[in-house]
Amino acid sequence: MKFIVLPLIDAQFIFTEEELAHMRKSTDGTEVIVHEDILVHKRAEMGFQFLPESDTNIESTYPVYEYGSDSLNSLLSSGKWSEESI
Repeated sequence: MKFIVLPLIDAQFIFTEEELAHMRKSTDGTEVIVHEDILVHKRAEMGFQFLPESDTNIESTYPVYEYGSDSLNSLLSSGKWSEESI
């Protein structure tokens, strides 16, 4: 499973206010973290598709983190994503 960090301003084009209200946001409220499958599903509903990373040399526009990885755990426990770290 992968998670993607999106700027809130970009996420507002994809998700409703109600959906955004339930998403984890950075402490400053400028970013949200979204499960990749949810983002792919929402974009497909809008008529957009992702190119499979394995078939291209195109890097993702937004940071992608693997579930349970040290990088995701570090991000979520940092002051940017956790009030307890501030």
